[in-house]
Amino acid sequence: MRLFVVGSLIGTLLFSAMLVESGGDPFVIAAIGQDSPVVRTLVESELDRPVVVRPGPGHDGSLFLLQARDPFYLDDITAQTDRPVYRGQRLFYPLLAGLGGSLPLAAIPWVMAMIHVLSFGIGVAATGRLVERQGHSPWWGLAFALNPGVWAGLHIGGAGTLALATGILGVLYTDQRRFGRAAAAFIASVLTREVMLLMVAGTAVQEWRRSGRLNAGLVLWPVAAAAVLAGYLRLQIVSNTDAGVAKNLGPPFVGLIEAAPYWVRTPAGLLFALTTITALVIVVVVAIRTTELLPAATAPFAVLFVILTAAVANENFDYSRAIAPVYTAAVLVLAHHLPAPVGAGGRAGPVSESEGRERTLGTWLRPWTPPTHLRRPEAS
Repeated sequence: MRLFVVGSLIGTLLFSAMLVESGGDPFVIAAIGQDSPVVRTLVESELDRPVVVRPGPGHDGSLFLLQARDPFYLDDITAQTDRPVYRGQRLFYPLLAGLGGSLPLAAIPWVMAMIHVLSFGIGVAATGRLVERQGHSPWWGLAFALNPGVWAGLHIGGAGTLALATGILGVLYTDQRRFGRAAAAFIASVLTREVMLLMVAGTAVQEWRRSGRLNAGLVLWPVAAAAVLAGYLRLQIVSNTDAGVAKNLGPPFVGLIEAAPYWVRTPAGLLFALTTITALVIVVVVAIRTTELLPAATAPFAVLFVILTAAVANENFDYSRAIAPVYTAAVLVLAHHLPAPVGAGGRAGPVSESEGRERTLGTWLRPWTPPTHLRRPEAS
């Protein structure tokens, strides 16, 4: 409970800072752009007052604001917004923000903020419980709240905070072998941000490696939910405005090579890019050479990273949101390879000398050998 409270407090402080900067206008979380006449006109005419806007066309929050009023795309205005099928696949966040479309417009940004605050609390608590089960301090769960991709998502009113919180909750339930709850959490995560299917797949594969049994339900239920929603959207929306979706993804490494000159413009940008690449490498290596769940759940985001186009990879603000799960997982890898404190809650630390060696940094650089419980018994 303490972790939930602290995480929620961090989310509250971050949103409060946004409120102060905007002069107290809650629509700051909607990230409405001054060059977005459809959204701006609709909001200001309904409220009968001007709202705080940002330079340019705006960000995700403005479109989630419209979806919150009409989550099932029954209104022509919603269906004609930027990439409606792509946006519509991220249903869960605006569905909650507008309580199924029942809330007045003035209340929606407050609920959007509340969802972010509660997601910070849930994410920190779930992450802390996961690392505690490894025999370490649950306060490592703050790695969720300090994730740069999560901060960036809150700044634009995006869905990433909720998606990551429910995704890590699914990983925790899988670790606890509560597979029904895990599937439900993963459904919520995937219906918030469809790319979280990568986390579902990584978790299912690692659970199969750990137990020797493939739990198909972990994957099938989220995939089925996403497929049903996608089918509905394609029947409901008659639009050709989703053509721009492909600009986010391209051939492997091409976008990164094109983005490299932007990374080196400032020392901070270069340092952030190098830190990101290091985190990706660590997570992938640990996912392959151990049976830890969270590194495996986030390792597929390395594939996403290498196929990002320069339009996304140019700025750390953008690519950090795309691969946000990796940052939290990398910090937990560090926690897991530190000595476990005596009397720590959850699972005990290394139970044998050989398992202890498997947790050290040195084993990441040696050829992988399966953990003890995956090795076949020697013939007598």
